[in-house]
Amino acid sequence: MPPAATRERLASCRLRRDPAQVGQARQLVRESLARWGLYDHIDYTVLIISELVTNALRHGAGVITIQLSRGGRDLRIEVHDQ
Repeated sequence: MPPAATRERLASCRLRRDPAQVGQARQLVRESLARWGLYDHIDYTVLIISELVTNALRHGAGVITIQLSRGGRDLRIEVHDQ
């Protein structure tokens, strides 16, 4: 039997180094997870993204990039800075 096809979904954005941008990150999470039908995971994922973006603001440099991806049953949360 061939492997089951997975349909990966992606959402990403770039944030300025501004504490107000944490709200932008939360909005991306809420909208993306709702669109993907992951309503039970929204609150926890919003908390995680808030912490990661805040850490990048406090301890990182440069533009902050967020990427959410869903493949099958997996949800990946990435926050990158320079």
